[in-house]
Amino acid sequence: MRKLLLLAGCLAAFLTASGQQRSVTLTTAGTLSSMIGSDEKYSIKSLKVSGPINGSDVLLLRDMRGVKNIRDVTDGILTSLDLSDARFVKGGDHYTYGYGNEKIYIDADDELSRFMFQSCTRLSELKLPRTTKAIGELAFASCENLRTLEVPEGVTKIGRGAFVMAGMDEITLPSSCVEIEDGLFQRMPNLRRVD
Repeated sequence: MRKLLLLAGCLAAFLTASGQQRSVTLTTAGTLSSMIGSDEKYSIKSLKVSGPINGSDVLLLRDMRGVKNIRDVTDGILTSLDLSDARFVKGGDHYTYGYGNEKIYIDADDELSRFMFQSCTRLSELKLPRTTKAIGELAFASCENLRTLEVPEGVTKIGRGAFVMAGMDEITLPSSCVEIEDGLFQRMPNLRRVD
């Protein structure tokens, strides 16, 4: 019995030290904070979210990734985020600020809105929702540790400077992409290949 308790204690310590892995399924957008409490949000290192997510959920995800607003650093350690079975839906709170402190919201369904992942420097792996149709301006700007990004087939537009100062060394754009705005790959020192 003592060995079993010792093993359970070691396992708990390992999970705490290495960060938790979680999977969450939402049925209603804006409810991620009811599934991941404030006592746990800074201990999750790998997360898969399924279902509809809005600006309120993105705000929590940014906090978990180590940044609020544009540059306010948090204790978040989330490095791997799988949203492949999620869907961006219009609405919810603003998740960051843009030019002149304007509040930024998710303005349309199935769009990765502008500035959404900007300055999320701890993020290293990201899978976007399969339903994503557009990637907004500066969406991944200053994500210098982002090494793996899956851009789904179906994305038709990528906004200005979407990958500025991001850390990827290879990017594959889907054949569905017909509009790419200027400055997409600026200041990407690791970039070696674009397909």
